[in-house]
Amino acid sequence: MLFNSPVPPPVPSPTYERLRDDVTRPMRMSHIDQPLMLMELLSRRSPAPAQDIARRILGEDVTQIDYSPSMA
Repeated sequence: MLFNSPVPPPVPSPTYERLRDDVTRPMRMSHIDQPLMLMELLSRRSPAPAQDIARRILGEDVTQIDYSPSMA
């Protein structure tokens, strides 16, 4: 006999809950930096050091090219 009772949704993990909160809460960074930070975090299987995130943002920020020490 088959029952048509709905299956309850899975309970989200604490990690998922933290990520959801971080993504939905307004961040204090530019609209360009936020997606770059999220892409860096999501592309890893482990936590991203702040230095790696900063490198990613600076590497994509064309406004920083003019201020690079190697350009001086």
